Amino acid sequence: MVSPPATAANSVAILPFKTSVPGEEYLGVEIADTLANRLSNGTKLSVSPITAALHYERMNQDPRTIGSLMKVDYVLYGEIDRTRQQMSTRLIRVQDGVALLDERYDEKFDDIFRLEDSLCAKVLNSLLVTLDHEEKQGVQKRYTENQQAYETFLKAHFFMGKATRPDTDRSIELFQQAIALDPKYAMAYAGLSDVYMRLRLFGVAPADFLPKSRAAVMKALELDDTVPYAHSMLGRIAYQYDWDFSRAEREFKRARELDPKLTHAWFGALLLILNRPNEAEAEQLAFEQFLPFNQTANLAQHFYFTGQYDRAVDNLNGKIAASPNTGSLHEWLGLAYEQQGRSQQAIDEFQKAISLSNGVDGLGSLGHVYAMSGKTEEAQKILQKIDEMNKGLYVSPYQKAVIYAALGKTNQALAEIGNAYNQRSLSPTALRFDPRLNELRPDPRFQDFLRRSGMPL
Repeated sequence: MVSPPATAANSVAILPFKTSVPGEEYLGVEIADTLANRLSNGTKLSVSPITAALHYERMNQDPRTIGSLMKVDYVLYGEIDRTRQQMSTRLIRVQDGVALLDERYDEKFDDIFRLEDSLCAKVLNSLLVTLDHEEKQGVQKRYTENQQAYETFLKAHFFMGKATRPDTDRSIELFQQAIALDPKYAMAYAGLSDVYMRLRLFGVAPADFLPKSRAAVMKALELDDTVPYAHSMLGRIAYQYDWDFSRAEREFKRARELDPKLTHAWFGALLLILNRPNEAEAEQLAFEQFLPFNQTANLAQHFYFTGQYDRAVDNLNGKIAASPNTGSLHEWLGLAYEQQGRSQQAIDEFQKAISLSNGVDGLGSLGHVYAMSGKTEEAQKILQKIDEMNKGLYVSPYQKAVIYAALGKTNQALAEIGNAYNQRSLSPTALRFDPRLNELRPDPRFQDFLRRSGMPL
């Protein structure tokens, strides 16, 4: 696990505001997240992302201790009581616990914009931070003037981060409600594009979510071409699904022009495809440092695809310790173990992944290691299981391809790779670098497929 960044001058952590009304946890989290994003638009503050604050807050430590663990100078925290229309805010200096801001006041929550503007101003004034004109515009920028649409967006964003199918479906509904309240809300369209994309985690086929995700992000950019989030999403679609690598690079660079502090795990994956491994690793490390407690395996995937299996294992063990019920992390750990020759440990991890994801993660990987271990009958059963799974949930043909490759059935493996490509579920990075395909790579048909698909050679 990558440690939080070292202390920077005027570094701030904003903890989720505590809420007293059941069902309004989202408000405390999302206001803190919004403040962190807005304050980070200025160049004079280093503001930790809300994911790090949430991680440390779960330890039930006091705010000063959390600030020390996060290696920041200041911590902002407080409480929201909508029933009594009251709010408290406290900004402390971590070094000595001195409060630079300590207020309790009546607050009408019918104007959330004014509330956020007021909080931003209080923090900046307390830290004696002044902003130039351009920085003020960044801190004050908002994408809708509709209060109800904005609060609905905050709720949608909150549920999107929960990473369960019911919460994802709820997030889609809320983004759609925000758009209905303000049809010109570009940021809500970008969020809708993102949450549609997350349906892939629950066995939804690309044919069912990709057109919706693409339409939403294109609408966002039609409404406002200056939304970095939307350019990031379009870059991801261009890279991961369209295999339009030049378009993807343009979109990621445009997103960074609009928000220079933006880091992209997706951009890191693209850079690896473009034969720029050092830049790719730097991008992945920057993303990991910015979001050290994210539950994705992006950095570990980079290590896996570049043959750095020990580093992949170390990274994944740290993540699993913090998030033991994320199936994809167990699958990637199993893949790294397999390449280290630790087949039984790999099997154990694949089985955990299958159990945690209802079979969405780990099936093909388990079949591959069975085939490589000479357990042909068990591998054949996994192939049958994938066919059964596909009657209810989508499993990429790539999962069958790696099993056929291990069984030495080249024709079937190549056919399934082609099927995965046609169904938009073939990862370009996996095709290029997955060691499980090494026996296929010299085949002229494989090389021809790389050329026809537009893969940089």
